[in-house]
Amino acid sequence: MKKKLLSALLAMTLATGLFGCSSEAKEEKVPENEGEEVAQKLSAEDIKVGFLYVGPVGDEGYSYAHDQGRLALEETLGVETVYVENVPEDAEAETAMRNLIDQGCNVIYATSFGHMDWTAKGAADHPEVYFGHATGYTKLDNMSNYMGRIYEPRYLSGVAAGMNTETNKIGYVAAMPIPEVIRG
Repeated sequence: MKKKLLSALLAMTLATGLFGCSSEAKEEKVPENEGEEVAQKLSAEDIKVGFLYVGPVGDEGYSYAHDQGRLALEETLGVETVYVENVPEDAEAETAMRNLIDQGCNVIYATSFGHMDWTAKGAADHPEVYFGHATGYTKLDNMSNYMGRIYEPRYLSGVAAGMNTETNKIGYVAAMPIPEVIRG
C-alpha cells in the first residue's frame, strides 16, 4: 500500500512539474539593465506571435501546454497571437509558417521536433521574423531552440515505474538521439 501511495505522489509531482500546475510562483531576478535595449525598441503592439501546433489544442499534452503559454502572452502582456492546429511534420509546416507571416506574425513558435527543418527554411527565407523551435538542434541568427527542464520529472517517472514493476525490469523508449532524449 505504501508503495502505491508513494508512486501516486510521484506521479502527481511529475504532472505538476510538466504542466506547471503548482500554486507557488517563483520570481526570477533579472540582472539590472538586461534586455533594456530590446525592451525600448519593442512593445506589445509591435509583436504578433504565431504558433504551429502538431496536434489539437485540447489534447491536454504538448499543444495544450504551449497554448497555455500563448494565452498568457495575450492576457498578461497584451501580445496578439494566432495559432494553427494539427500541423503535420512535412511541407505543410512551411506553408503554415508562410500563412502566419502573411497575417503579420513577426515571431513564430514551431512546437514539434518534426517542424525543425521547415522552421530553419522559414527562418532562412524570412530573416526579419524570429523563430523559436521546440527541441531540436538547428540554430540560425533568427532561430533558436527551447526545451523544458524535464530530467527531474523523467527521473521521478522512472522511480514510479520501478516501484510498480512486477518483474524488476523497466524500459525507456528513446525516440531519437537528440539532446533531451539522451539526457533522459
